[in-house]
Amino acid sequence: MHHWIHPGLEKTICADGTIFFHIPIDKKMVTKNPVPCKKDTHASIRRWYQTFQETLMQYGVYVHRLWLFRKNHGGECGFTIGDTTNDDLPTPLRMTCHQSLTLIYQLLSQSAMFPTGSPLHDVVANCYGNGLKALKAILLRSHPAFVDEPATLVTTYLKQKNKSLLEHKMEAEDFLQTRSMVQGFSKELEDPGELNIFINNMKYSTHVQHVTRDERRQRALGPLPQVPRRQATRDFELSLDVARLPWKDGSYEFLKSSLHSLNST
Repeated sequence: MHHWIHPGLEKTICADGTIFFHIPIDKKMVTKNPVPCKKDTHASIRRWYQTFQETLMQYGVYVHRLWLFRKNHGGECGFTIGDTTNDDLPTPLRMTCHQSLTLIYQLLSQSAMFPTGSPLHDVVANCYGNGLKALKAILLRSHPAFVDEPATLVTTYLKQKNKSLLEHKMEAEDFLQTRSMVQGFSKELEDPGELNIFINNMKYSTHVQHVTRDERRQRALGPLPQVPRRQATRDFELSLDVARLPWKDGSYEFLKSSLHSLNST
């Protein structure tokens, strides 16, 4: 079963646990929040799609979840509607999807939706008013369910370079999610090996490796007690204060806020 519908509460629960509430489409709010795609790299397209999907679903527009697309399934829109165990959505959502087609297409057709000169403008135009079809067409070269050789999407880890730490973290998480779909096993960024690779690809990797070495060694040996872990985190934050690196891209502030969040748990 790829969905579960609750008629009384007017909501559908998708296969990944996402809840879609059956509410009237708010066209005014949808057009007010277009969510443009600023880059057309594979990773950027996937991250943009998720933001686009989450934003529109708040206003009653159905957009299929990124990681629920399946290979050789769903036709031109990438998902099916019906009451069999293989369908992605229940029959009551058919009208919602039909009402979403034109609205999504209007958003995707805006000149500022994709970077100037991006081939995605033509990809959308060739879908002739069908926004759900256009969304799948946008993902054809970037989603492992649609690419003929999906392993080519996860050949190398991405480096931070001039990106903020937050953007670097989001790209790393997207890479791991894509790789899990390609290879069939999952590892999160909290995994010690993946965390080492993530830090190694940071702009200031040498410094971060130095100030976090003891804490990461302790994590590799097993779970830390609550109090020592907080103290280790405070020591890590203090070392960053002492270093006073030129975190011009905002990485420093993001890392400090993340540490404060960790301390409060």
